[in-house]
Amino acid sequence: SASKDNPLAQNGIGSIYFYGTGVPKDYEMAMKWRRKAADQGNSVAQNNIGSMYKNGTGVNQDYSEAMYWYQKSASQNNVMAQFNIGYLYQNALGVEKNDNEAINWFKKAADQGDICAQYQIGCIYKA
Repeated sequence: SASKDNPLAQNGIGSIYFYGTGVPKDYEMAMKWRRKAADQGNSVAQNNIGSMYKNGTGVNQDYSEAMYWYQKSASQNNVMAQFNIGYLYQNALGVEKNDNEAINWFKKAADQGDICAQYQIGCIYKA
């Protein structure tokens, strides 16, 4: 499936390499396969790539690149990416701290039932 350009399979192979499930961990191969899926519009792969850049896992840490991939994913209503964009704004990672923008993104995720996003909104309002 992955060799036939199936983005779900490609992202799955990327995760196998990322976590070392049955193979040695290999972040370069994880990025290669996730990128194939992301380039075909797979929002989960796009979010995963964003997280690799946010955390500096297998790549140089780059919050701007993380935001780029999160935004591609969030534009498809990916709840994880919406949360992650809120997190970048809440913690001033590659962007200026902006609680209103963080709430905006957390609300998008919360509206899809993400309890972590709901909690973060409460934390911002409490502060």
